[in-house]
Amino acid sequence: MGNTLECQYAITKDELKNRTSKDDKNSRQKDSRNLYLLKEGVVVAGSKAAEGVSAADMAKRLQLEQYKTQMLRNLNMFAARTRLIVHNIPAGWDDSKLRALFKKHSSSKAVIKEAKIMRNMRIVDNKGVGKSKEFGFVTFTTHEAALEALRAVNNNPNIFSVSKRPIVAFSIENRAKLNAKDKRLENSRIKNPNYKKYDHTKAKQKTEEKRGIKRPFEMEVKEQNKFTGVTATPGNKKIRSKFNIKTQAKIHFEQLKKEKRKKKLTKKTLQEKKTRVYKTATSKDK
Repeated sequence: MGNTLECQYAITKDELKNRTSKDDKNSRQKDSRNLYLLKEGVVVAGSKAAEGVSAADMAKRLQLEQYKTQMLRNLNMFAARTRLIVHNIPAGWDDSKLRALFKKHSSSKAVIKEAKIMRNMRIVDNKGVGKSKEFGFVTFTTHEAALEALRAVNNNPNIFSVSKRPIVAFSIENRAKLNAKDKRLENSRIKNPNYKKYDHTKAKQKTEEKRGIKRPFEMEVKEQNKFTGVTATPGNKKIRSKFNIKTQAKIHFEQLKKEKRKKKLTKKTLQEKKTRVYKTATSKDK
């Protein structure tokens, strides 16, 4: 027998384009960690963007890329869609200057939620302001605004200085830490009497949970079969110690021995009774 030949209608070029675009959309939706955003703003050696970039800046960019790769080995890490990280910030800059810079290079509709320069609080000046770590974060309300600002500020020779240009990228965040932060925020809102959706019952319940006070759990206790064993009752109970388990095993073993001895004695007495009856009967016959 020969091979079976299956024939299908040919696909037009337009239909093929639609299918490939749909596949691209699906693949983007599956990327829950937004890893494609990490390519945004990367300056490749030999490209037009690399022209005029100092050796120190290029080395720093390479170092940051290696750090990103290392961080993303943890599956909890992902690229934030609305938060940017900015490196090479001048030491004398403050949060307001950073905000003003990104406001200038964003559209009029863009809203900046946060602009913060990271500081070393172990080294403070006479005003109590920590020494700048020369990097910070800028958070927008929308991804489009963040992307537009990144493309306008990143590697711009007219900002900061020609030899020390701004290095802007999408920030890498820890999902587990963000979830914990959101939970703490939610708990503080629940306990805050000034919060619009404040509920006294929920607040009391949360306080009890924090203190380790558990609500009594009422369970209907039914009569169990004798082979079921101990019936558990709700409440704070300690785990049985190794000593208690060994003691219980010893007691059980002794009980088994007693029962065995008792059965043996019962069997013996029955045998003796039978022998006595037999002897009495034979003596009467004689």
